[in-house]
Amino acid sequence: MAPAACVPTDGGGCVPSFLFDSTAWPVPGDAFWAWRGAFAALFDVALPSPEAVAGFAARAEGFHLGHLLAARLQGPQAIARRSGSTIARGGIHHFLVQCVVRGACRIETPEVQIQVQAGEAVVLDLSRPLLQHAEPGESLLLVVPRGLLLEQHAGFDAVHGAVLQGTRARLLARAVSALLEEAPAMDREEGYAMAAPTLSLLAALFGPAIDAAGHGVREGRLVKLVLLRQYLDTRLADPALETAEVCDRFGLSRSSLYRLMEPYGGFARYLNDSRLRRCFYDLVSAGAATRRVSDVAQRWGFQNEAAFSRAFRRMFGVSPRDVRQSGGLAAAAAPGSAPSGFDAWVDSCRSL
Repeated sequence: MAPAACVPTDGGGCVPSFLFDSTAWPVPGDAFWAWRGAFAALFDVALPSPEAVAGFAARAEGFHLGHLLAARLQGPQAIARRSGSTIARGGIHHFLVQCVVRGACRIETPEVQIQVQAGEAVVLDLSRPLLQHAEPGESLLLVVPRGLLLEQHAGFDAVHGAVLQGTRARLLARAVSALLEEAPAMDREEGYAMAAPTLSLLAALFGPAIDAAGHGVREGRLVKLVLLRQYLDTRLADPALETAEVCDRFGLSRSSLYRLMEPYGGFARYLNDSRLRRCFYDLVSAGAATRRVSDVAQRWGFQNEAAFSRAFRRMFGVSPRDVRQSGGLAAAAAPGSAPSGFDAWVDSCRSL
């Protein structure tokens, strides 16, 4: 009988942990398919050749810290893709913070291509597509619920692929490494208490990089952009929201509004994509199976269900009904039941 892909342990009051070690599989190729399945909620993983599958070797160990997942991954050269269909299938819209300890990776998003070297860290928005080409090496990972990180710094929602370098990156890696080293000795209360200071540390270290880079937006414009986005996010359910109203409220011309929203593809694109993501979150939330797709669409300003379904499929690669069905199945797991793998662990904090 093949071993389980990931073996979570729940030692009474201890911090729940998981371990994947490819040496547990007599056949390395079998270990790869188990690895691929274990992380399916986050990425579709592929290796560069059949020979690489046959010689697969990897290890992952991590801990569930209540509002955070922390892990150390060691693996071979690999390609990890997060497409629209992966996003829709898994229902995960967290942030992933990756500290590269050994090796390097190249990350491609629809907007940019970045190279992350050993000793650097990157924050990735898991609600958006990406493709990662990883060299053989080791990384430290934090999977962070979206809302908790945005409470620390609203600018996190405007970045996808911001890289941390130098002293700040080293401080973060040391902090995550120390957290992983000490977690086995922590009880649940101690482990869960680590979430708040870890979130504060992420904001302190990434905040200046986000503000300085601004993704091409100057400081004054960045402040206005954050305020504008906060306002729009409170009005997404209003189908009457129009450009003229926003321009009047913020003292902008139409051309200035477009330039300000250009990193998101413009004002209309931002509204449309944000509303589609809200629909997506509703469709994978608890109780979604009892909701009509048309009701979810109308709640977020889509009056035509057919047009909504086409736009949803273009963005996520699957229909809203398929997403509702998969979300309902995930939510139907018995409350308090032990997750069966790392993918289930990520699912368990999906609603945070």
